[in-house]
Amino acid sequence: KSQPIGVPMGDPRAMTLGEIRDAVTRFATAAKVCRDAGFDGVQLHAAHGYLLSSFLAPRANRRTDEYGGTLDNRARFLLEAVKEAKQAVSGAGPPFAVGVKLNCSDFLKGGLEHDEAIQVARWLEDAGVDFIEVSGGSYENPSMMLGPEAFKDMTSVRGLGTSTQIREAYFLHFAKDIKAAVPRTPVMVTGGFRSKQVMEAALAGGDADMIGLGRPLCGMPDACKRMLKGELDVLPRYEGEDLRLPWYLRWLQYVMVGNLLKLGATQAWTYNSIIRMGQGKAPTTQVNLLGELQAFQKHDEGKAAVLNNLDTVGSHTNPEKKGVSTLVVVMAAVAIGLAARKALR
Repeated sequence: KSQPIGVPMGDPRAMTLGEIRDAVTRFATAAKVCRDAGFDGVQLHAAHGYLLSSFLAPRANRRTDEYGGTLDNRARFLLEAVKEAKQAVSGAGPPFAVGVKLNCSDFLKGGLEHDEAIQVARWLEDAGVDFIEVSGGSYENPSMMLGPEAFKDMTSVRGLGTSTQIREAYFLHFAKDIKAAVPRTPVMVTGGFRSKQVMEAALAGGDADMIGLGRPLCGMPDACKRMLKGELDVLPRYEGEDLRLPWYLRWLQYVMVGNLLKLGATQAWTYNSIIRMGQGKAPTTQVNLLGELQAFQKHDEGKAAVLNNLDTVGSHTNPEKKGVSTLVVVMAAVAIGLAARKALR
């Protein structure tokens, strides 16, 4: 068990074989629904510690049946989901892509290792996936958000440096190994890309076939179009200076709680931006980051309310919450900040 980024989680339990079978079917059904709705493809998320990712990682997967233990067993759930998703969207109609988001490493002791990820990528190629997106980390060690800071102890081992390219494309070095192992499958690299120069260098170097973008699109949904038209060369870095805590809390950036607060609040903003755009509203960066965190918590609680009385685990559905919640951390930080602000007057 863990308490990632201050969010209390419920006690996990092992899925039954029937539940795994049902989940595989649901992946296939979701893929078919997306195809019928007019989408061009789907991606199975097997990264960042989510369900399929947890099965791949021995740290989380303690099973002793055919879905646990050896790497081929731990990858069985993912490969079955890919197979049935592809079968569900095959047949008449335009081509429909089925891709997978895969961690190059969990960057955690006992997590999925880089050499294991390379082997899983080979199996995915054999299964006929249309592309593999390379990412890394989980909410226990959020390298997908923090980049090199999350695996800085590995830089000397992996030969990583501190160049602009590494600071931006922080999974590119690992993706190179995966791409070499899957010559027939396009590889996308996501994580930190902001400048056109680095994106073009990654593609020209042959280490990636596609560039993945996430957070910049939460505030500038037409960013790709604008960059391709030559209107901008660098995308916004909302996790940096574009979104900031109130001035009286910025001193917290020098302590761990402040970094976690900024990270969690910025992530809440990305979620809220997607929700706003889904409602037909334009994204905005003129926000109160603390308000964004509270707004998303309220939204999440509302969504989780429909799961009451179901056998679920999570920050809002498990009655026995443990640890310190993000909201408590926020409230404590605000109290300290207001006290400091008053003392400065």
